[in-house]
Amino acid sequence: MTELQNADARALHAPYSTVLATQAPDDAFRWISAVLSAQSSNLRSSNSHLVAYTGSDLALDWLEANVSSPVASQWGRGAALLGAPWPRVAAWLKSGGPLMLMGLDTLVAYRNPAPNMAPLAQIAAPVLSQAPSHSEFNEAVLDVLKAGSTPRIKSSVDAVYGIPTRYLAVSAEEWQCVTCRLSSLIPKNLSMANRFSNNTIRSSRESEIS
Repeated sequence: MTELQNADARALHAPYSTVLATQAPDDAFRWISAVLSAQSSNLRSSNSHLVAYTGSDLALDWLEANVSSPVASQWGRGAALLGAPWPRVAAWLKSGGPLMLMGLDTLVAYRNPAPNMAPLAQIAAPVLSQAPSHSEFNEAVLDVLKAGSTPRIKSSVDAVYGIPTRYLAVSAEEWQCVTCRLSSLIPKNLSMANRFSNNTIRSSRESEIS
């Protein structure tokens, strides 16, 4: 592991791909988390999202337990890829410090698949599960500003509100339109799109946030 303690995501690509292809999710997670634990705080922060690619149930707990300054957006990106639900994100927002920043970055990483996105990006776009009501969402984000208004917090809140607010959830009907478009563009990937859509619909509560 010592030879990888200075490796960025590009340098980790080859060895990590091999681990992901040959080891079970939890074993792959233990490998990448050991690598990240040996790295400097700056490098660990920029590489933190890599734990999400294991798909391990342990990965989200690791992000929550290890997020620390400097809090790069990759922490939130990893949490979104792992499907952190709204109640958990809301708890992070109330916690202050690094967890709060990760919660904001997680919200930024969630988004409703948009027509102008590349087809594969539409399939992979993470959607927030157990999405809150409009009022609950606004209250939680405004409470963050009341707790502190540093430039980092303000820019993160601006980023959250800079995304169309319907990004928090997608209805079954809306997602069906997405998969229909995908089927005409990339027929070979339709089964993958359907699997993703079924998982998304089961885990997401239709929410009218506009």
